[in-house]
Amino acid sequence: MAQPLPPDIDPTLADAAIVIRADASAHIGVGHAMRCLALAEAWIDLGGQVVFASAELPDAIAARIAATGARVATVTTPADTAALARDVGARFAVVDGYHLGAAEQEALSMTGACLLVIDDRGETATQAADLVLNQDASATEELYSELDAKLLLGLSYVLLRREFRTAASIRHVPEVARHVLVSFGGADPANLTPIALEALASLDGLDVFVIAGMANPHQLVVPPDARATIWIVQSVDDMAAQMRRADLAVVAAGSTCWELAACGVPMVAVAAADDQLAITESLGQLGLGVPLTLDGFGVASLRSIIASLARDEIWRGHMARKGREVIDGQGALRVCAALRAAGGAR
Repeated sequence: MAQPLPPDIDPTLADAAIVIRADASAHIGVGHAMRCLALAEAWIDLGGQVVFASAELPDAIAARIAATGARVATVTTPADTAALARDVGARFAVVDGYHLGAAEQEALSMTGACLLVIDDRGETATQAADLVLNQDASATEELYSELDAKLLLGLSYVLLRREFRTAASIRHVPEVARHVLVSFGGADPANLTPIALEALASLDGLDVFVIAGMANPHQLVVPPDARATIWIVQSVDDMAAQMRRADLAVVAAGSTCWELAACGVPMVAVAAADDQLAITESLGQLGLGVPLTLDGFGVASLRSIIASLARDEIWRGHMARKGREVIDGQGALRVCAALRAAGGAR
């Protein structure tokens, strides 16, 4: 059953246009673009128009964004982005990316658009921001004490795509976990998938579904001596459906963790980059999954953890219940409401 809209959501945006500035590539990953896709979907669902502006964007991700009804445009400079915002009459703008700093933000702010900056570590947002979103569980006001922006902090604002807005049904937690989902994001820049493949291949009885990622440049193969059943696909159209099928997941500690939590899926999450360390810390503190550092992620360690978790029905059941309690899937709609309120107050 779908969760009701939060009470402060107005289901009309009077065709208000929003420009979203984010990039994706094999080098930087696709996390910024995909969480902005969630925001774009919500904005369109509420009656608005979206222009997605990028300097780098793999064709598959561009096609997925366009399929939502958003326009996809190429920009190379802050001036390009600002000109685009003026051309479409954008009343709102979003910037998401560590490399998109003061120049990009100030250029968009000068157009008169209400500007939201998505930040993870208190390092990206500038005084140009009208709102700052940090969706990490540990986000605090102190990170932004020098800014005048309205702050959207914590897990209630997690940006999840529309497929995750439906509340997870009561999950059956099997005595032994057999269906394992593996995903290290859209690009897997640290090339962690082969390690997971080798670790899981030797475990009898597992049914392993590996999503390589739309922008993953690495060639993946099933180990020839695998005792587990392993399927490898480049990407899927409905990630939520694959997650709800899984008994357990092995993932990078990005937005995928919050998607899994919304679906009630226990997980092992590795911080593939420094900016993911805060997420692994939150997962451990909240009891949503087993956190690993990059140094602690190896074939032997992962094999041991999965073998133990697969037979620990109680612990997996706890993680599944806690995930659905913490993440309700409505974050993108709440961010839309906050944007519109801030824009109306200007």
